[in-house]
Order: sequence, then C-alpha cells, then structure tokens
Amino acid sequence: MSAEKSDNSSRCPVKHDGGNDSGTSSFWGWLGGTNGNAPSEALPEGCKSPTFASLEEAARHAQSPHPDQKIPLSTSRQVSSIMRGTNDDLPRHQTEDSNQENKWVYPSEQQFYNAMRRKGWSNIPEDSIPTVLQIHNHINERTWRNIQEWESSDELLLARFMGRPKDISPKAFFLSKVLRMYDPPFDRHDWYVQHPGSQEQHRYVIDYYYLPNPDPNMPPIPYVDARPALDHPRAVWLQGKQFFKSAFPGITGYINKLSSQSSR
Repeated sequence: MSAEKSDNSSRCPVKHDGGNDSGTSSFWGWLGGTNGNAPSEALPEGCKSPTFASLEEAARHAQSPHPDQKIPLSTSRQVSSIMRGTNDDLPRHQTEDSNQENKWVYPSEQQFYNAMRRKGWSNIPEDSIPTVLQIHNHINERTWRNIQEWESSDELLLARFMGRPKDISPKAFFLSKVLRMYDPPFDRHDWYVQHPGSQEQHRYVIDYYYLPNPDPNMPPIPYVDARPALDHPRAVWLQGKQFFKSAFPGITGYINKLSSQSSR
C-alpha cells in the first residue's frame, strides 16, 4: 500500500520544526499539523497517530463517499467518554449531532478518509481506516484518563483544545534535546478543562511520544505525557503532590487510607 501527494518525496510527513525525522511514515501527516513532505513508500505497521485536534478537523468533512472510493466506509460517529465544557466557539458539527450526553464526538471513518483526500493524498489503503481510527480514538481516551487522574475527578469537562505540533514544550525539550532520553514528541496539544459548575479553565500540556518497542519486529509504543501547565499556583501544587505520591507511595497510601476512614 502507498500514499502519494502532489509534492511527494521520501521524507517522513511527521517531521515538525525541531521534531523527529525518524523516516517513519504516518497517518498523522495525512491530517495536518506537520511541515514535512508526503511519503512515497509503503506505510509501516507502526504508523504514528493524530489526536484530538486533527480528528476534530476530520469531523468537519462531509460524509459522502469520495468519487473514486472503492470500498464503503462507515458514517457512524463514536461518542467519546469526554464531557464537553462551556465553550462559546464549539464547532457546529459537535452540536448538530444527536448527542444527549453532551460529550465530544469523534469523526466517522468516511469523514476521516475524506479529510485525507481533501489534503491531496491518494492511493490511501481504505481497508485500514477503521483500525487506524480506533487507534486514534484510543489515544484520546487515554489522554483524558490521565488528566482525570491528575484532577482526581471523573466529572471533569473538556472545554476546548489546541494542537501545537510546532511548539516543543520545555519538558519535552529537556528530555529529548538535553538528556536525550526520548526522540522529540510527534505532537503536542493544550487541553483546557473545567470542573462542573465552574467557568474557570485549567490548561494541560500533552506531549505524544512513540517509544522504541523491545521487540524490533513490533511497532513503536505510544506514550502520552499529560500534566498541568505550570501557569497557575494550583498546577504547581498538583505537580508537587504527584511527585510526592510517586516518591513516597507507602506514605501516600497510608494518608489516603486515614482520609477514607475519617470521611465515613
């Protein structure tokens, strides 16, 4: 299977400014946010995945099959587990869907495919779209669970989000450029969350990495690093509390046990 674009070359589409040019082709490149060129070779099994901002873009595209599309793709859209917060600029396609649960909705397979075609890609392996979309949705759900753990809340709301693939975070720069522990992340997002009944938004920085798999015959392992942005005293407290919890798990567990008993 291959993917081609009018300005194709052999370079990886996932290379961002200051990013990783590992030579791994990617579905992420198909949906945007990168400044590299399109691949001219077959896509490997370990393709890198877009996350919410790029999926949100895909959801804006029509549900009609592309004129030269060979197999039918589903037009059903999966409702995420992520509750929507207060946002006056909510995309219309999020409010038009029949969604009584007030949750964010992922694009359909057809919208996902149409988004790639609209960006100029051809010869896309259509039969791989369902699997790739599931991977993308799974990464977003994992991101949300990580943020819920930071906030110690299952009732959290996502007000908005911003894709920032060209902006490497200070932590990612330190880990990848100074310590050289990882390759640079393939994407970075900022998610803005709220608690029910509050209009205040708290920013989270999310770096998306692909780590080497111990098995060289297997695809890379996705790693999501989500944490509160250090732009508010509350975020400093949350990060300090998480560090204490990681450094002294026994003490933290004992304190939590005492708190649970006292609240009964």
